[in-house]
Amino acid sequence: MSVQQLPRGSNQPSSFSKLLPVQDYIFDELLLIAPLSTITLTRRHYQKTIRIIYREVPVSNKLFCSLLCGDRTAFERGVNAFEHTRILRIKNFEGFSILTQFHIPLLFATLRNRKIFYNVERIDISWEAIKTFFFTRWCQGFPATTSDDSRLLMSHVGRKFREVVLYVDVGDPTSGECSEDIQAIADYFSPRTMTMVSGYHPRSDFLVIRQNVNAQLLPISWMGSQTSRLIIPRWPLMVKPGCSMEESDEYQRAATEQCVLNYMDDLYAVWNELEGADLPIEGVVVSKMEFFVSKDPKAIHDRVLHNPLHTCQDTSRILNKGIVVRELDEDIKDQYDLL
Repeated sequence: MSVQQLPRGSNQPSSFSKLLPVQDYIFDELLLIAPLSTITLTRRHYQKTIRIIYREVPVSNKLFCSLLCGDRTAFERGVNAFEHTRILRIKNFEGFSILTQFHIPLLFATLRNRKIFYNVERIDISWEAIKTFFFTRWCQGFPATTSDDSRLLMSHVGRKFREVVLYVDVGDPTSGECSEDIQAIADYFSPRTMTMVSGYHPRSDFLVIRQNVNAQLLPISWMGSQTSRLIIPRWPLMVKPGCSMEESDEYQRAATEQCVLNYMDDLYAVWNELEGADLPIEGVVVSKMEFFVSKDPKAIHDRVLHNPLHTCQDTSRILNKGIVVRELDEDIKDQYDLL
């Protein structure tokens, strides 16, 4: 498909002339259904659309085809395109394996000190990828690999990188078994912000969720992370015979509150261990906790602050300064693909 813009003052009729004011919007929609190679664009349109296409990319072997094909022009275009990437998405085992073992001599020799993903700000990890237990097995089987930065794709991530987002399915019966791998992921990436988005398994009921939302699933002693963020969206009507909308709302509120309280209980346990060993709390554990909930943020915040387990003087001081409970608004939903 070729798109040419008519010169100003041209008398040549065009059935599409009325669409010129919105042509950029049309291109945005076209790019959702067609790869770039099938559209012939002007340089102006290319510069605009390449930023959209490569803003969020899934990590896979196909992602690096332009870097591996041997063509110098394709190689340079690929490197330049990845400069627009802001979010890397790891969807499965393949993404993890590439991320930790990516190594191309030609690539490093050509790039020298250039970083492919120096503008990447965030890495998203799906529940399917977390359930592969890749990081636990990888760290156990290849401990020396973690120190060989020349072989890691992470060596191409620049200083703008600040957040890892884990999409955790709290209704999955195996979710409680993933705590070690979640901790290994956090230790490996060491982001400034560690975000957990609490998903919902469609076949789960309220009891399954309550069993799986526990301190083991929500480890927060993440060294190197300044902010810990837990996002609890509104779950669909839970599968239970005769469950009304009002009952579903009450289950949602109770499960959300339990998530936050378990999260804070785990943090409190870490603080107790540090205090018992005469170690400083601040600077070792995350200094700020952010909770985004769909209902009653103020009530949940008050419940956390007045929990009898959290009445220690040092703990209360840090809680008042560092804990935030907010309503899950449209901006946050859009940012984390929850709309």
